[in-house]
Amino acid sequence: MYLDVFIGAVDVPGFSWGESPADNDYSAVVPRFISHAIPDSYEAFSELKDRIKKGQYTSKPIDWGTWAARVSKAQIVEFMQSMYGKDVMEENSEHADSARMTELIVLVKNLDDRQTYALVARES
Repeated sequence: MYLDVFIGAVDVPGFSWGESPADNDYSAVVPRFISHAIPDSYEAFSELKDRIKKGQYTSKPIDWGTWAARVSKAQIVEFMQSMYGKDVMEENSEHADSARMTELIVLVKNLDDRQTYALVARES
C-alpha cells in the first residue's frame, strides 16, 4: 500500500466541501494537485489523518482511501513545520538541499494567503 499527501487546489468542477452530511459522501472529485507528494509520505499521511480525526481540520472523504482537509496557507506552513522543524521554510534550512523539498517550499511560499487549499491524504 502506498500512502501520500498532496497540496491541492479546490477549483475543480464538482468539488464541494458540502453543507450537509449527505454532501460529504464520497464524490470521487479530487482537488487539483498543485504539489508533488510531500516527502516522508507515510509520516505525513499519518499526521494528516490524525489531525482530521481530532477535528483540527474541516475535512471530507473523497473516495475510498482518500480524504481532503480544508486548510489555509498558514495551516500548510504549520503542518510542514510540525513535520520537518520550525526552520523548514527558511532558505538555509537543512531540508532545502533536496530538490523536491526546495520545490515544495517555493510552492508553499507562493500560495495566496487568502485562498483555501486542500491537503489530500491518499491510500493507493
